[in-house]
Amino acid sequence: MVLSRWVKFSFVMSDHSYEGVWQTTHTRWAILMRNKIPCTALSLLQLEPAMIQSVVEGRAYKLGQQYVTENRVRIIAADDAEVSGSVLGNTGMHETRIRLKGGTLQTKCTCAADEQPFCRHCCAILLQYHADLAKRGGVTTDGKPEPTVERVLEAEIVDTNTAPPPPRTESAGAGSGLGMGVGAGGQLREIMLFLDWLQAAIQAHETHQAFPDHQSLGGGEAAKWAQGIQRMESQSRWGEQQMTSLQADVKERDAQVLRLTQDLERMTQESKSAQSAADTLRRDLSHAQQTIARLTEAEQEHAKTTHQFMSVMDKLQSKGVELDQMAGTLQDVSAAIRSISQSSRS
Repeated sequence: MVLSRWVKFSFVMSDHSYEGVWQTTHTRWAILMRNKIPCTALSLLQLEPAMIQSVVEGRAYKLGQQYVTENRVRIIAADDAEVSGSVLGNTGMHETRIRLKGGTLQTKCTCAADEQPFCRHCCAILLQYHADLAKRGGVTTDGKPEPTVERVLEAEIVDTNTAPPPPRTESAGAGSGLGMGVGAGGQLREIMLFLDWLQAAIQAHETHQAFPDHQSLGGGEAAKWAQGIQRMESQSRWGEQQMTSLQADVKERDAQVLRLTQDLERMTQESKSAQSAADTLRRDLSHAQQTIARLTEAEQEHAKTTHQFMSVMDKLQSKGVELDQMAGTLQDVSAAIRSISQSSRS
């Protein structure tokens, strides 16, 4: 089980300690003693690029990435505890060496940069180390397989059994973390306890049970790691609950959208039917208007004809009166002629 996500850098200067905790936002680090940095990582492999970025200065990390991208970094030798190489910087070629031993990260570079906790060239070497390791499929330049926690612990056990215990000084006894003065045996015991706790925590996570109590780990760095993991697990479960609630809301909204879509389709069909009926009514109305126009025209023609007929009737009546007068005159003339004819006979 790789612990790189839980590894933290611890730095000491004078009587003050500064501890860098993984954060999503970039945090400025205090001025640290360069070239010798207490570190809880078990191998260089655990110093991942994301962790390096969170520790070094932003400009140093950016320039280190640039050197790697521009192929200006050469690894001379590398294993799980030490890497050395050269970097073609902006001011010339710089020789760099990085070594992880006894809980201390030692960095050396021929440059004069004052970047902390180590310079851009050391950053470039570490980034190139991880890039080359990924290309080789987990094999270091000396042919050794990729270092794992188990291999590192085995090496630590050998060092603990063969090497004499380090002298305990006042400054070393002041720290309570893994990287601040705890002996190799204490480190190993605390790491083994943490691994046992982590294995139980993984099983509890997989079975959706409560995490085991971390009080058995004591008050050192391992307990802080366990607390951090428990907080992350609580946040993860809370996130899962929120996700489940959101998924239920999404399903409900989807059902509402489906119903609204169906209503919209039905209304669209009804609108099309209404539009068709309106078109038919408009056509009927147009025909009716044309019929009314023709009837109006016929009515006007009928009125005109009626007027002409009345005028003719008036004229006929006038002619009838004249004919009556003429008939009366003719009768008078006829009577006069008969009277004259009778007078002439007698």
